[in-house]
Amino acid sequence: MIDPPHRGAHPGPAAPHDPALGQATPGHPAGPSSASSAPVPRPRPRGWRRALRLALLCFVALVVTLGAVEGAMRVFGMGVPARAPMSQTRLIRMTVPEDVAPGLWETLSPGGESSILYPGHGDVPDRTVRYSISAQGLRDREFAVPKPPWVVRIALVGDSVAYGTGVNAEDSLPKQLETRLRKALPGARIEILNCGVEATNTSQQVALARYRLLAFDPDLWLWCVTIPDASGKNIPRPPDWGELPAQRWITRLGLTSGRWESAGPQDPRRAAVMKVRGVSVLADTLCHMVYARLKGSVTVASYRRDWDPTSPGFGQVQSALTELAATPAGAAGRVRVALYPTLTTLNERYPFQGEAARLAAVCEGLELPFLHLIEPLMGLQAPSLHAHPHDRHPNAHCHGLVAEYWCAELVPVVREIARERQAALASGN
Repeated sequence: MIDPPHRGAHPGPAAPHDPALGQATPGHPAGPSSASSAPVPRPRPRGWRRALRLALLCFVALVVTLGAVEGAMRVFGMGVPARAPMSQTRLIRMTVPEDVAPGLWETLSPGGESSILYPGHGDVPDRTVRYSISAQGLRDREFAVPKPPWVVRIALVGDSVAYGTGVNAEDSLPKQLETRLRKALPGARIEILNCGVEATNTSQQVALARYRLLAFDPDLWLWCVTIPDASGKNIPRPPDWGELPAQRWITRLGLTSGRWESAGPQDPRRAAVMKVRGVSVLADTLCHMVYARLKGSVTVASYRRDWDPTSPGFGQVQSALTELAATPAGAAGRVRVALYPTLTTLNERYPFQGEAARLAAVCEGLELPFLHLIEPLMGLQAPSLHAHPHDRHPNAHCHGLVAEYWCAELVPVVREIARERQAALASGN
């Protein structure tokens, strides 16, 4: 008699399963499938391989995206216009000895001529601005000397803004203001002289008046001040000022406003950047944007230093205006001071409101009538007022807006001068 297996003992190998019978067959384990038929997991790639693959995909996507943007910009004519080779204007200037005109340094050369090409872009054609200096040393027509007795003559003095950099002579501020005053006072014979000189400040302009402008015998002096008037090569800079951080980045990155050819040697970094900008519209546009942001920072910071109450530049502005107030014209109320705004953020965040208030306070203390010319430009987009994307001088439209605003302020005083002139003629004086 064979004893039954002990309960709980190992049952031994199971009989193989016959699929046809649903039973196990000898020599094979029971179950739906054998161990050898189970799927073998694929080995996962190592971490560095995954990272390399991802980086390669990102690089390809970036190249494709940049290529698409570059193509779209070319097709739709986007980007900024490139400067023409050597398009920077040659200043028509002459050196004036210190013993001849103290504090003047340089002024316009009589009979000089020059021009500057402003490249077009998209639907905007190329345009050339010509600068012709009269034999009297003005960017203007010839004027009779001595002044005819029936003429009301006005001298508009200033820097490149008054001179009309970037616009034709007839579109400059003095000429547009002359046109509007003549229309407002049709019975008066009004002449406005363009006495602007590029790259001069207030102290140099007062020296110019002594040296050249008194001969024209103006009835009214209009001083068009700009924020750069507290700067200039004749104004010493404190040695501890140094270079501004944003300017160092401009140098390190080899940036300029636009790509243009130079006949002289270039910094290697700038030369390399220029080559890339010459090939890629996208790179050119990005470089222009970065430069504009950095240059704007430099401009604001440097001008604020120059207008600090303790700076030499602000001191020279004060001294020049004090001299103006002491002249016979100043004492007679025949000097007007106006501040032409820098064409940047033209809203409540305008960066030079403090400097404008400082200048207004100086003029008030000297009893010189003052006008801030920002009012007609408030709320406008500054680029629409620029002479060119690479030249932030005012364009003809901007000068027209300012001239219209200034004309309304000047009509009463010019009318009074015209009446005095007519009365003098009627009395035979």
